[in-house]
Amino acid sequence: MAKYQLDIEPDYNFDLIGIIAHCKDYQLCWSINKLFNISLKKTDEKEFSSYFDLYHYKSEEDHIEYFLFSNKTNNTPVIPELKQIDYFLMLRNNSFIEPQQIIDKLRQLDIIIMTQAIDLSKLKSKEKLIF
Repeated sequence: MAKYQLDIEPDYNFDLIGIIAHCKDYQLCWSINKLFNISLKKTDEKEFSSYFDLYHYKSEEDHIEYFLFSNKTNNTPVIPELKQIDYFLMLRNNSFIEPQQIIDKLRQLDIIIMTQAIDLSKLKSKEKLIF
């Protein structure tokens, strides 16, 4: 009997923004909601809730999905090569907004110390970002 191997390439079609902010995740979430006029809400998905809090919002008009999550779980970075990053803002299905526009707007928030676009091609542990 012949054996077949299924090779599936994960879809890394999203924008990722790293945020350094020494505040609680719900405080950052509230500030981002207010700034962008969106409604990020904490998800109840069990596969994530035991590791970290995941906030999600899907825009009805342009179908962009926003995800906000911490880079730390039990004091261990989710993405070890970016251990200085506190939070990630991920945008899926984004063909309307340039990531730099989001970054520039995020920099207006007093609670954010630094923010930058993350180059996914340089991440060794990017598979942890697929959910």
